Amino acid sequence: GTYYLWVKDTAGNNAISETITIILDAAAPAVGDIDAYTKNAVIALSDDKNLAGYAVTTTSTTPTSWTAVSGKTASVTYSTSANNTYYVHVKDAAGKTSSKSFIMVCAAVTTTSFDYTGAVQNYATPCRGSYTLQVWGAEGGHGYNNAATYAAGKGGYSTGTINLSENTNLYIYVGGQGVAGSTTSSIKTGGFNGGGNSGYYRGGSGGGATDIRIGTDDTLARVIVAGGGGGGAYYSNYYGGAGGGTVGVDGTGYNTKYNSKGGSQTAGGAAGNYISNNSSITGTAGSFAVGGAANTTTSVKYSRSGGGGGGWYGGGGGAYRNSSRNYNYGVSGGGGGSGYVYTSSTASNYPTGCKLTSSHYLTNASTTAGSSSFPSTAIGDTETGHSGNGYARIVYNP
Repeated sequence: GTYYLWVKDTAGNNAISETITIILDAAAPAVGDIDAYTKNAVIALSDDKNLAGYAVTTTSTTPTSWTAVSGKTASVTYSTSANNTYYVHVKDAAGKTSSKSFIMVCAAVTTTSFDYTGAVQNYATPCRGSYTLQVWGAEGGHGYNNAATYAAGKGGYSTGTINLSENTNLYIYVGGQGVAGSTTSSIKTGGFNGGGNSGYYRGGSGGGATDIRIGTDDTLARVIVAGGGGGGAYYSNYYGGAGGGTVGVDGTGYNTKYNSKGGSQTAGGAAGNYISNNSSITGTAGSFAVGGAANTTTSVKYSRSGGGGGGWYGGGGGAYRNSSRNYNYGVSGGGGGSGYVYTSSTASNYPTGCKLTSSHYLTNASTTAGSSSFPSTAIGDTETGHSGNGYARIVYNP
């Protein structure tokens, strides 16, 4: 409060001194909530009487230089230049100080990569802002013939950019490479995340798609997909189709009219289909997120085709020829699975039950087939089709 000092001499004269104002301030100022979800940290300051200044440093030592601030409360913005631990110092009009630290992870480009594990992988966005998503589909399994391998379809590539809030849950599925045909006659299981099974006799299975889902772990929440390649067939030059792109590449077989087809934006690829003695011998068509199986009739040596690749819609699986004569007629590699990017123009391609909204639309988005050149998983390089297991990368851009 305000105090007055009275003074009197021995003669009884008295006078009043200058007014003295005394502020009793027992409480130190406080640093409150710190919003550090962008590179521009927003800091809340408070004091029971009056703030005087603040400073942000990279050490806990009390600073000697302050930025003036007043009032009982204040909100200040501090632009960070690098990821680091920062200390916020505040002082009040009585000279009392206090400090609080925060860890900044949103000031610099951050890259997070995901290799194949055979299971879903989780990622919670640490910052508020722009994220670039990149996914590579898996290659199919090679077919087998007299110790020679016949090519499986390569995986495709998709990319897009999206704005996300902090602590948004993403679910990453990295596709597994299809299983190669071998001298052991058996059905080869398709690669993780939608690859279709092979035929019984030395065909390769389809490669799995790689996709990212937002908010919920469901195929109806996929915002981006890179198609997997189809499995190769057991016969000379009967290849699996490449995955990715708006339409996966068809499998290659004895005759194009029997070949397995690639998945599209609205339907799975048709199965290979061979008509023999007025009977239709066919594989399984691809479906949403799943590659079709080659005809998997067991103990039939003519079931030589490859499985379809996983994708937005999977590629079709191959047929077989049930005759000892010209038994290669109906054989083909599996079709490639299609890729997908969720944008304002592609949202209508979603089947019923889409769990995404317009806030999830990607920009700068594209999907490319594994028969074309696109960025490699090695930053700065390119590749024509992706070999082996799939891959995913998320890049935060401050």
